[in-house]
Amino acid sequence: MKFRYPANFEPEEEGGFTVTFPDVRGAITCGDTHEEAYELAQDALAIMLESAVREGRVPPSASRQKVGQTMVEVTALDASKLSLGIEMNNARITKTELATRLGIDEKEARRILAVGHNTKLDTLEAAFKAIGRKITIQVEAA
Repeated sequence: MKFRYPANFEPEEEGGFTVTFPDVRGAITCGDTHEEAYELAQDALAIMLESAVREGRVPPSASRQKVGQTMVEVTALDASKLSLGIEMNNARITKTELATRLGIDEKEARRILAVGHNTKLDTLEAAFKAIGRKITIQVEAA
């Protein structure tokens, strides 16, 4: 799954940029440079999408990019974690059940699902396998 949304990068009078996402309420951040604002926007977007998934909701659909907007995509690691959460919700598998299937503590299962927490690829692969899914990787031009 891709988690790629159009964002508005508004220059501030005092310098820097404020970033908002028309499709993701509450996802807002700012940065001193466009590059810093983009990186922080990835984090803000991932956190708000994680919140939706944690509440059992489907993340909002992304609208088409409009003139002047920048597309922001969450990192591959965070996209994997969000996808795992969505698949678990669809299958009605709880964090406790995931932990049981993996033979780990529930706290560790929560870390696997937490965006921003560094999780090894083999751990994510095991989590997907535990719920009857697998990760595939696709490389695209940047």
